[in-house]
Amino acid sequence: MRLMAGVAAGRAERSEMRTSPREGFRCRKFWSVAVAIGLAGVAAVLPAAPEPAAAAVPTSFTITGSGWGHGVGMSQYGAQEMAKAGQGANAILGFYYPGTTIANQTVGNIRVQLIQAATVVVRYAGAAGTLTPAGAGAASVAKGGVVTLTVSGANLVASGVGANKTAAQFNLAWSGASDCSGYVTVDGTNGASQGYCRGSLTATVISGKVNLIATVGLARDYIYGLGEVPSSWEPAALQAQATAARTYAAKQTYKSSCNCEVYSDTRSQYYAGRSKEVEAPSWGARWVANVNLTAASATTAALILYGGAPITAVYGAANGGATEAAADIWGGAYAYLVAKADPWSVKTGVPDSIKAWTVTKTASEVKAIFGLTDVASVTVASRTAGGSAKTITAQASNGTTKTISGAETIRSAFGLKSAHFSITGSVPTAPSGQVEMFSLGPDMDGDGRGETLTIWTDGKLWRYYGSSASTVVSNSSQIGAGWTGWRVYGTGSLDAGSTTDLLGITPEGVLYLYPGNGRGGVGANTNIGWGWEGYRLIPTGDLNRDGKPDILGIRNADGLLFFYPGQGNGKFGTKVNVGWGWEGYELYAAGDLNSDGNNDILGIKTATGELFSYPGKGNGAFGLKSMIGWGWTGFKLASGADLDGDAKPDLLGIRNTDRAVFFYRGSGQGTFPSKTQVASGW
Repeated sequence: MRLMAGVAAGRAERSEMRTSPREGFRCRKFWSVAVAIGLAGVAAVLPAAPEPAAAAVPTSFTITGSGWGHGVGMSQYGAQEMAKAGQGANAILGFYYPGTTIANQTVGNIRVQLIQAATVVVRYAGAAGTLTPAGAGAASVAKGGVVTLTVSGANLVASGVGANKTAAQFNLAWSGASDCSGYVTVDGTNGASQGYCRGSLTATVISGKVNLIATVGLARDYIYGLGEVPSSWEPAALQAQATAARTYAAKQTYKSSCNCEVYSDTRSQYYAGRSKEVEAPSWGARWVANVNLTAASATTAALILYGGAPITAVYGAANGGATEAAADIWGGAYAYLVAKADPWSVKTGVPDSIKAWTVTKTASEVKAIFGLTDVASVTVASRTAGGSAKTITAQASNGTTKTISGAETIRSAFGLKSAHFSITGSVPTAPSGQVEMFSLGPDMDGDGRGETLTIWTDGKLWRYYGSSASTVVSNSSQIGAGWTGWRVYGTGSLDAGSTTDLLGITPEGVLYLYPGNGRGGVGANTNIGWGWEGYRLIPTGDLNRDGKPDILGIRNADGLLFFYPGQGNGKFGTKVNVGWGWEGYELYAAGDLNSDGNNDILGIKTATGELFSYPGKGNGAFGLKSMIGWGWTGFKLASGADLDGDAKPDLLGIRNTDRAVFFYRGSGQGTFPSKTQVASGW
């Protein structure tokens, strides 16, 4: 839909006058220089040598790392590289768990939590079976039957087996469980499609929910269903994985919160059930065959031992070149979980996405992690014996520092694959030339304050932000380049999202919407109109109080002022003429200057430098103007956003003679009683 119907043709449009700069002079108010902006004689009160704006902090931080996981114990990718080099399973395990031995021991069953939910659906998709209430006879379930379990008080209710059955516990069994020829599936679990074919299932009530576990033999049946590594890997790597996984499970103790020893997800080990055994074309059979090589029978199998007892056989994908000591990562010393060089984890065969990865974090993301107003630098203050970041310290531009300790805490805070990384900040190249166009916009990065948008003569678009009257433009980030001749405005959320968007007008008058990403940047543009080359745009915020940002446009040829109501979908409704006679004025969005709940505008009479405020009525029109200052000849202004976080819209001005930049703090009563020079050279 064309936004500016009739603009290109220059059609004369008239409607009832709402606000004209020539109207209301008899009611205008005059304030003293001390109470209003007080620009008369402003040169006399400026410092002889203006202070430059503060140096820019990094706009982003680049994190370069290696590995995936905590780094303690066996590296799965390292084991694969050792196997490719001809090392056997016992040699692999001896390398990663030094001082241990491998021996067969008798093991029993293990309980695996599959799901805990308000409703659990078990489908007898691959075999007939039974449902047995505790202390009662079994009910038959035909192949294709569906049993639904819900909670009633302290009991379970089972439906789908004739009349509903109620019991504190149900045992579910099926034919073919001994050889995986039959199976059941469970909605919402790893076995939702291929199901579970080994052992049996037990349902109880825990914390008011259905808790379903699988009870399987630890020696082979449980290991058959583990989806921890690709079945295509080298046999020695598969056997080492099977033994390590079995040993890890053997060491786990009973947990009443799940009626289990292990979970079926990465809190313990990923139990995929039947899907691991039936991998096509024959990968599943290959995995089962290698598991069998580590088990003497259904109840006797290889374990990793230290002092004759199973070890805590933790493992991870890769460690970045050195294993970590358990004491450094979790506390508590283990003689077989130590820091040592591991060249296998960084061999050529390890995928680059694991061996050498890079993550970029924006300045906003990093300052949120540390809880600082900004972040000038981040330093890895100390490392573990294995090379992971142990403490990391950030320093703000004002000298404040914050430290995060613990490799796993750091990894979680930054959302990284591992804590084996280095970090550097990227300070943007300073803009060159002078500011061609600038405007204020509402919060783009979620810090509760507005920003200043500037386009410089080198065509780069920058965002400036700060936290106080003296630092409102102390931080900067480059949004993009190639903006020569454009006009750019921050608008609030035009597309019903939660982030501030930008409007950009090309020199040819094409209007684009740039959706904000909530971190100070924008996404790909969308063309939403044309014919704006003869208009001046004022992004007013919500003028008609419908919760959607609007805009005003002045037609240069005849000074007509139009109101464009935002529709909340990135577009605008039919324009309305709300005034004329504005050809001798510069208008600016002002926000709610007088704290009456309506957005207002400011206007400078270019011939005299008088500054007027026009109070919004909440319907797209404006009341009688009031003069709130004079002496603005030779200044460029931007207004309409709260720059210092006091919930009152402020004003920024550039003096043309020396390009000094001044911040005028809004009073919330329609005036700007104080000013601060915040930059120079704009």
